[in-house]
Amino acid sequence: MTVSEVIFHGQFIFAVIVYAVLIFAGLLLLDRLHHRLNHHFLQTVQDLVFEPLYRAFVMVCFIFLSYPVLFGITDTVGIFTLLAAGEQRTSHLVNLVFITSLLLPLIPGPGKLIELVLPVQAILCCMMVFSWLAQHNGLQEYSYWPGIPVILLIVLLALITHWLSVTLARHAGTWLDEAWNVTGFEELLGESIILFMQAPAILVYSLTLGRQLA
Repeated sequence: MTVSEVIFHGQFIFAVIVYAVLIFAGLLLLDRLHHRLNHHFLQTVQDLVFEPLYRAFVMVCFIFLSYPVLFGITDTVGIFTLLAAGEQRTSHLVNLVFITSLLLPLIPGPGKLIELVLPVQAILCCMMVFSWLAQHNGLQEYSYWPGIPVILLIVLLALITHWLSVTLARHAGTWLDEAWNVTGFEELLGESIILFMQAPAILVYSLTLGRQLA
């Protein structure tokens, strides 16, 4: 399957829609809770722990819902079978995304590029799920490294699509803020649509992994 075929596949579209709804609704509730707490320590804990943890949970949900189409295949073992084959695999995925969201911004240079955080998280999830799938299929030799051209393409797509997401969210968010006399829709919309906009960057990598199973 090509990138365009996966993007327009029903299962992948459903996964993106669920992700967008969960992110928008969850961040909206967390934002309201943040204002109601009215306590600096509790607000800091929410910002540094609960919000990244929720994002990690939603990212893992997206990976599960889009599997195995994410790797360009449709006929393979189910995700629950893979999860049952090892101990605490779901928690390992959530922890991976959660820790990445905490540590990546601390890295000088690339860590400051927020537009790269989501693709990196998704790619790490894809790597872990692919390793389980490869082991299940008896694939002895496989690689996570897609090559320099693919890496450069992923970075380019991530930067461009992030800019498009921010631009779209800014205009739509401003209109909704004025229409409903509220604030904060720009950030919420940006979080909701960014995965779909950056999906090509993520798929370029996941499809590279999936071709090794052919």
